[in-house]
Amino acid sequence: MADECLWLVCPATRQSVLIDPGAEPDRLSEMLADTQPVGILVTHTHPDHIGAMEEMRARLQVPVMAHPGPHWGGLELAADRQLDDGDEVQVGEHRLKVHHTPGHIDDIICFAIAGTSGSSSATRSLKAGRARPSRRETWRRR
Repeated sequence: MADECLWLVCPATRQSVLIDPGAEPDRLSEMLADTQPVGILVTHTHPDHIGAMEEMRARLQVPVMAHPGPHWGGLELAADRQLDDGDEVQVGEHRLKVHHTPGHIDDIICFAIAGTSGSSSATRSLKAGRARPSRRETWRRR
């Protein structure tokens, strides 16, 4: 269930964000051990994306940021910061721009690294990783 989880780290400051903590809080804590977490970002409220959210909020003592909803199954999500289209989240020297992209679910949001022109630029400017990288994704973290 941690397969949905990502993290981004600013190489210059070591600030990080955890995205969609679905499960396995011990593994997620290990992933962030050498970073300074500044937030938990929720792309949408399906259970496989938020299953470990409260546990990670308690461990990391950082704000949870998510779209205001409506959320999956009428869930009342206790976000510390509501994110909507056009908002930005600072991660070290980088800004993540929020895009509201309803379709898969009403509260889904996506993040783009502001000031870059695509995923290859994003990969160079922020280090990214998955809780369980596929063979194809492993090279991106080097």
